[in-house]
Amino acid sequence: MCWGGSPDCNPIEHLWASVKRELRGYQFSSKDELWDKVQEIWKSISPRTLEELVASMPSRMKEIIKAQGGPTRY
Repeated sequence: MCWGGSPDCNPIEHLWASVKRELRGYQFSSKDELWDKVQEIWKSISPRTLEELVASMPSRMKEIIKAQGGPTRY
């Protein structure tokens, strides 16, 4: 029941948003330098964070249904 590819329906989108926040303020001189930093941030994501994100999916789905596919607090 996820409309329009809502990021609320896809936990990976929340992880990418976290990576993007971590990248703010950095200046990169090459794509390789950026890629190395992305990999460093990605590898630092804890298993607990992943577990909590997956565990939040039932609540996310309820919110999406309640919002009829519109924006949610997530």
